[in-house]
Amino acid sequence: MHEYNYALKIFKAAEKYALETENGRFLEIKIKLGKESGLSAENICLYFEQISKGGICEGVKLTFDIVEPLLRCVKCGKLFKRSPFSFACSDKNCSGEGEPTEIGKEFEIGPITIKS
Repeated sequence: MHEYNYALKIFKAAEKYALETENGRFLEIKIKLGKESGLSAENICLYFEQISKGGICEGVKLTFDIVEPLLRCVKCGKLFKRSPFSFACSDKNCSGEGEPTEIGKEFEIGPITIKS
């Protein structure tokens, strides 16, 4: 259910953008969404569809760029994708362990594409 709040954020950002750009017709809104954000792209789309009915955002396509989570090696600093059941650095010459980063937890709105 918390996806509703995120769909509402997208709607409000798009509405504000429309007012600032002479009310052009929206084509697409891109969303950067981390795989570990705890959010479902599908649910955000469903809520956005309901919120935008009858308004300037009705029928707008939400496009999601899904961001894979990355770890950072505490020894060499390299960012890497975690292997199943392991936190070991992906660099064969490093014996470090990875620690979580904020990469993969994103929720960012934009860019918004309009047709004048």
